[in-house]
Amino acid sequence: MILETGGMSAKHSLALAEEVLGAGCKFIQVREKHMPDRDRLWLLRMAVDRARSSGAWVFANDRPDLALLAGAHGVHMGQRDLAVADVQRLFASCGAENAMIGQSVKTREQALAAQSGGVDYVGCGSVFQTKTKSDAVEVGLEALAAVAHSVDIPVFAIGGITVERVGDVLSAGAHGVAVSSAVLKAPDPARATRDFLEAIDRGGSVA
Repeated sequence: MILETGGMSAKHSLALAEEVLGAGCKFIQVREKHMPDRDRLWLLRMAVDRARSSGAWVFANDRPDLALLAGAHGVHMGQRDLAVADVQRLFASCGAENAMIGQSVKTREQALAAQSGGVDYVGCGSVFQTKTKSDAVEVGLEALAAVAHSVDIPVFAIGGITVERVGDVLSAGAHGVAVSSAVLKAPDPARATRDFLEAIDRGGSVA
């Protein structure tokens, strides 16, 4: 689940994180780009603490420095962020060689470059239209399939994913899905989380 509330308080975001973790979510990426760094770091630290009891992973979005300070499990980088090699050097210099790195991709070429660079997984999208990111470009299921069948690392579909579309993206080769508004803006985020996990299980993937 991608935690992006568009300017809500850190306490509000943490409450949402606690809801989805309690419902079985095993991976939270803290994006919250509108949040002050100090609040974002507090949120990351609290999310890592809450995730510990359920064995879930917490990643920072774009910010390896915050990931290190919070003791997060890793960081998710975009194509315009720091190079993966530089993030790896930073992690190594801080004794965090085991911290994981994910990267956003849109094409087979980007996915192959990410794998060659040593990332642990890629997020491919936006597969469908989404309002979560104003600059998101829809790549479609064909691009997702091309990415999924070109690399050996896990591929997560992102962008406009609904419960009804889970089967389509899994059939295209995705290992799982990354969602934001479909859970965070649902009347019952915990129920929405369980619905997605059930849909993934029906598709034969591992939540």
